[in-house]
Amino acid sequence: MIFVGGTGRSGTTQLAQIIGQHPSVWHIPTETRFLVDPGGVQDLVPSLSTGHTPFHACDALNRFRTMLTRDVAGRGTPEAFSHADLPAIFGADRYADWCERFLAELTWYAYDERSTPRVVGRYFTERADLVALCRSYVEELFAVGATDHGRSIWCEKTPNNLLATEFLWELFPEARIVHILRHPVQVAASHLSMEWAPDDIERVCNWLEPMYRSWLRTGAASDPRCVQFRLEDLAVDWPARRAELFGRLGLPDAETELEVSADRLAHWAPIPAADETYARKRLGFAIDAFGYE
Repeated sequence: MIFVGGTGRSGTTQLAQIIGQHPSVWHIPTETRFLVDPGGVQDLVPSLSTGHTPFHACDALNRFRTMLTRDVAGRGTPEAFSHADLPAIFGADRYADWCERFLAELTWYAYDERSTPRVVGRYFTERADLVALCRSYVEELFAVGATDHGRSIWCEKTPNNLLATEFLWELFPEARIVHILRHPVQVAASHLSMEWAPDDIERVCNWLEPMYRSWLRTGAASDPRCVQFRLEDLAVDWPARRAELFGRLGLPDAETELEVSADRLAHWAPIPAADETYARKRLGFAIDAFGYE
């Protein structure tokens, strides 16, 4: 199993698609979101184990149910999940059955609080038991998708995977987590044109700075299971870098239709000099840490 993460606008989508063109790998074609987004498995686990109270467990289970059956199921989803439609990817009947079984395993009891019926999440005395249960259901869904496409390995890309390495390795200790980097100033510039991001450089830096600092604090880059590349380096000698990428994922080299090219990287619109100066000052720690100038 392979997870891809990054800040957003750093090349995560392109790299995940490239990895998915390896003959052994199936790239899930949309961000699944339900693992590490707010209300997902990462939030669910402590609420049903070490942090269990009836109210926390009720809230966590309700949010998780809503995420699985609405937010990532293409059913009147909020803008943040507008592209998520897991039933279309895994099959509507199969996905519905999977959700029903998974949620049943997570449900303990229900009661009527006079005005508001409540369904309380199950109490797991051992966190590891809940993690194992979640792993089995996630692996079931993703593996059957890979098998449907004649592949033996799945690749999931959600940018927020970047700061969930500890949990993802708790869930899948053998997983490879790919972190793709891009010059922080270019990442900031690209955010300025996104509808879902702030539209001025100060607030974009407010958006990015905590993520960069949090990533550096994890120390995950030193773990051999973390495969970290700079997007610009991949473009210098793509065939050699591709072989290195696949090798670090434990895969033989394979040609891919997509590639990381220097020409494509050069097409990003420049930002005003004042904005670049500001971004370099705010994000200078990340520029230095990642070896950029």
